[in-house]
Amino acid sequence: RGDHVYALRKMGIYQHHGIVITYADAQRLKPIPGVIEPFMVIEQNRGDTGKTKFDGLNVVSLEIFQAGHSLRRVQYSENPFLYGIKRRGSCRLDLAIPPDLIVENAILIYNEERSKWSTYSLLKRNCEHFAFICCTDQSRLSEQMLAKWDLLSGTISTVVMTGTSVLFGFLKGFLKSVVRIGEKLVPSSLTNLTITSVDEFVKASLPGNLITAGIAFIVEVVILTVRWLVHCWFYRKRKYCNGNKEECTKNKEKYEDKLASGYAIKTRIYVKCLIQAATANGASIGFSIAGGIIGAFIPLPGATVGFSILFGFIGYAIVRWGTGVLMNFLEKLFEDKYVSLSAGENEPWCQCMV
Repeated sequence: RGDHVYALRKMGIYQHHGIVITYADAQRLKPIPGVIEPFMVIEQNRGDTGKTKFDGLNVVSLEIFQAGHSLRRVQYSENPFLYGIKRRGSCRLDLAIPPDLIVENAILIYNEERSKWSTYSLLKRNCEHFAFICCTDQSRLSEQMLAKWDLLSGTISTVVMTGTSVLFGFLKGFLKSVVRIGEKLVPSSLTNLTITSVDEFVKASLPGNLITAGIAFIVEVVILTVRWLVHCWFYRKRKYCNGNKEECTKNKEKYEDKLASGYAIKTRIYVKCLIQAATANGASIGFSIAGGIIGAFIPLPGATVGFSILFGFIGYAIVRWGTGVLMNFLEKLFEDKYVSLSAGENEPWCQCMV
């Protein structure tokens, strides 16, 4: 009772989430389900589940909820290291409220906010959003959508790094051709571009890798800053609405929608992501150079550039993940000993903005 559970869907591509209630809890729902079993699940769904069509909030049996898959429970207050290696959506760093309150939240939303949840939205109103709100009294971007934002961020950085590296490789090859032609036509003291040592390779590739990582970092900073500014804008609108209750409610819903969809990120997450971006792109420089050195010993066309890009991406991913795990651990340690940052409502940086 009160468990946040999930089951895999579509060959494990995504998860379906819900809250477990009992027979007695189901009697308090409006309307009361036609068929009540000892344990049931309140879910937010769209489309077909099993043989029945559902829309919005529904109460279903465990069997229908599972749809032939295993029933799993979301782990709250997870260890930061395990959180970093487990699949997104299967665990949370947040502290869950007591089961009785979780069930009360689920019943309250089902009875009084059902119309709000009647429309499914992958970005801001899906089954995971519903279950998380019930368990924490907070509205936040779902873990599955968070994983997609991380993937998008990583993909953009990879594309930028790859494109820049290929461009530098092309320009370097073009420059070598020009130098060779020039030396044949007019012998001169032009520098021989043949790499004769690892030191020379590092010196030759360092500027290009610095520029590549720098461009990728700037792109990430721009995207993160836009998301943070969206948060600040809607935070201020929610905070200052001239005492108009209706306007305050509307602004609060818009603010929560932006957070839930990932278009807005709070200051704490913004700073965390900036640190991750800086360390990951910085590390990609060293990994990229190492990959280039390895590729230089492989007698294949483009091996140097290819291995440089591959190792740069691997280094970026590993260090970004490691930095995230470390920061989650330190954040949780700080919260446990001093004050809960995740539950705080004050955003002093946003309040200072005009």
